[in-house]
Amino acid sequence: MREVDVVVVGAGPTGSNTARLMALRGWSVLLLEEHAEVGIPVQCAGLVTPRTFDHTPFPIGDLWQNDLTGGRIIAPDGTAVEFGGTTVHAQAMDRARFDQKMADHAVQAGAELWTSAKAVDALRDSSGVTVRIRIDAAKGLGPGEGGPATAAGRGPKGTQPPLGEVSVRARLLVGADGIRGSVARWFDFPNVEEIVSCYEAELCGVHIDADKPSMIPMFAGSSQAPGFFSWIIPVGKDAEGRSKARAGLAVAAGMNLQSAKAYYERMFTDPASAPYLKGATPSYLIIGGIPLGLRAHLVQDRVMLVGDAAGMAKPTSGGGIYYGLVASEFLAPVADRGLRSDRLDRGSLLPYERKTKRILGRELRKGKALRSIYKRFRDADFNRLARLLATPRARRAIEKVGDIDYPSRLVLPLLWAQPRLAPFFLRILLRPSS
Repeated sequence: MREVDVVVVGAGPTGSNTARLMALRGWSVLLLEEHAEVGIPVQCAGLVTPRTFDHTPFPIGDLWQNDLTGGRIIAPDGTAVEFGGTTVHAQAMDRARFDQKMADHAVQAGAELWTSAKAVDALRDSSGVTVRIRIDAAKGLGPGEGGPATAAGRGPKGTQPPLGEVSVRARLLVGADGIRGSVARWFDFPNVEEIVSCYEAELCGVHIDADKPSMIPMFAGSSQAPGFFSWIIPVGKDAEGRSKARAGLAVAAGMNLQSAKAYYERMFTDPASAPYLKGATPSYLIIGGIPLGLRAHLVQDRVMLVGDAAGMAKPTSGGGIYYGLVASEFLAPVADRGLRSDRLDRGSLLPYERKTKRILGRELRKGKALRSIYKRFRDADFNRLARLLATPRARRAIEKVGDIDYPSRLVLPLLWAQPRLAPFFLRILLRPSS
């Protein structure tokens, strides 16, 4: 049986960064990716803050597609509030190539990458974890099934072991397998609190205002995206000069009357979003879910969770890349000490969990509180909120303090800028749940 120090399940950005950091410390690392090519299908909108690249082994470089400096929020009754400026709050990037580049750096650091390799179960004993892996023949995706055709063949190829099933013995198992969360399920980790369903597409021929190429239109309401919101993220132009954007949404379970796909299709007829999308054609689809709510436990004996598998996506926006990368930096030194001392019990791995909860968990808890209020909104509340935020002082506060990674930092400055928000939110909190 093949033996390694670390098996990392999932070659998304967080899994690849974890594998890279452990390989750089001298450990033998096997990185498993269930798909034939890393980054395909695309898993999210590819929108990150500039600080994200403080935690990657490369700058954004040619992955860059657009700088986003503001947004336009449209309420159900059509009331709109715009905020913007010159500060870059987020950047759109080529997500498929980002994943591929992260995995490539893991391989360069010494990790071994297996593609078309699905971890199907794992058994733990006192001396290690045996991971059973099914190796499938590499299969491509059909047109529009999850990734840009131009990304094909540009990712790290990985090692292709013989087809069939193989077992690998590891001293430590890291679950970075996203919403699938197989590792968490095998070892009975507590569940995430919520999963929202997403449906998105990259579109060509979108109608973006020529003087607002860096502004993201966003739409809220029970008919638009119940329990979350919908968006149109400008990502530059195609070879023919047509504007491109990633348009999509997420919906909260129990609040939606239709599927996420149905709400996405409604974007093309809704009076607020349809003018942006008239005549636009999809290049590829992005379909999936976002696990929200940090798991109560992130480590067990010889097992660690990181990224979306641990519930690290932000409750207010659904983004998880930045927090996942930061958490992988918390994980690596703790895992390194455990491997060197041969102490990989929960107690020895617990410093990773504690640090993550202390530093990232604090903001995630605040985001959860903000989301709990947001989920109580009715359409009339969205309309009222848009009017309250449209004042110059409120807009300036958003433009100055707004931060996608740390949304709670805006709360006090915004309440100071618009005092009527405090009773507004209080009424929503005290109102009986519908």
